[in-house]
Amino acid sequence: MNSEPTSQNHPSEQTQPDNLCLALPAPFAGPRTWPEQIIIEPARLAMGIWGDVEGDISAAYCADTLPKVKTFVHEGQRFANFGGSGYSVHCHPLLLPEEYKGTGNKPYSHEGETVTYERRTYALGPKIMFSARPLTVEEEVSLLRRQYAYGGYFVSGKTYQEMLLEFQDDERNSEGLKAAIIRELARKELPKTQPEMLAELGKLPENPHAENGPPEGAQITLPGM
Repeated sequence: MNSEPTSQNHPSEQTQPDNLCLALPAPFAGPRTWPEQIIIEPARLAMGIWGDVEGDISAAYCADTLPKVKTFVHEGQRFANFGGSGYSVHCHPLLLPEEYKGTGNKPYSHEGETVTYERRTYALGPKIMFSARPLTVEEEVSLLRRQYAYGGYFVSGKTYQEMLLEFQDDERNSEGLKAAIIRELARKELPKTQPEMLAELGKLPENPHAENGPPEGAQITLPGM
């Protein structure tokens, strides 16, 4: 099996029609070699909790609906998402029963299982990790601001600076996140409340008399906490 990650950026794949043909393209008419990992744009794994739009891969999570599945499309192939984290999820391609040539029964994998999608029966192919590319420093800054603006109890009663200082102590931070926190802490003026941050993000008019509580629909905690 080819273990080299592949990198693709196809935003149009998020709006592929549901009646997309599942047949493999002509070059893959024979036995297909599946990669162990595919690198994708972070937006496709967005969970819709920090003021962003839920990504097509996140929306296709279906581990709790088996044997029925939801799907997303990548390079003309339908996949089902069985979960993971906000950075990487394990997925399986939907294959016609006669197309699946594996043996199934693999640990920590749904490979070989029979599922249904739009009243048709499919076999799940090999497990493939869909992983988000690393965020740029600018994207990390945007995420920090949105985490504060839409955060729940982990930012309740805290200023943006206090949240940044707490985040800075996490040894698991990526280099990009470390750089983003340093950049934000260097700003001359930082929002002191969530409404102020929302105003800075252009989500609602600035209101100095607004309460300090989280906005409606805010995320109560960070994923994984």
